[in-house]
Amino acid sequence: MANIRLVDVSIRDGNQSTWGATGLNTPQCLQIAPVINRVGFRAIDFLASTHMGVAIKYYREDPWERIRLMHRMMPDTPLQFIGVGFRFVSWETLDMEVMRLVYRCLIRNGMSRFVVLEPMHDLDAMLATARMIHEEGGKENIAALTYTLSEAHDDAFYANLAAALAKSPHIDRLYIKDPSGLLSADRARTLIPAVQTAAGRLPLELHSHCTIGMAPYTYT
Repeated sequence: MANIRLVDVSIRDGNQSTWGATGLNTPQCLQIAPVINRVGFRAIDFLASTHMGVAIKYYREDPWERIRLMHRMMPDTPLQFIGVGFRFVSWETLDMEVMRLVYRCLIRNGMSRFVVLEPMHDLDAMLATARMIHEEGGKENIAALTYTLSEAHDDAFYANLAAALAKSPHIDRLYIKDPSGLLSADRARTLIPAVQTAAGRLPLELHSHCTIGMAPYTYT
């Protein structure tokens, strides 16, 4: 029997999709934290730099304090951060040493699980980021295969990317990320086995948005 575990996405992605990342403040997150912790999720999709910027701009809150408090309230559940290339809060590309400092501070304050996402699938950037996170003490890196529809993005494209990522000792898991909710059940039947075969040792996760309503059918 397959060992299937769930990652809760309500605080980060659910919040962002429903309220544009402005819906939940720190007291609201802390109120539900003990309940979520008791459920036994594999991890919590908790934070992106967007939410950290929102905490400051709209709530005048310290986002680092939010991480510390949530880590304290959820000692049994890893907190997950999703990064986008060499970017933090703004969409400007930052120096690698600045990003190293960012990850060092995130880990120091309680983040342990990191999605390494590069929308253009820049393999060198993904591998450099993953290595940096491990060097700074991060426990788990999940490399994102960003799903889209085009002639170039066939099953072989994602399988080849998965195989290349699987060679790195700094990648712990893979993650099919479907940010537009375009992954159909029919496509999943061929894509997922192709990626799993290429990934070899690496566990695979699936994260689909429900933008056009297909995600529940794809998951089942």
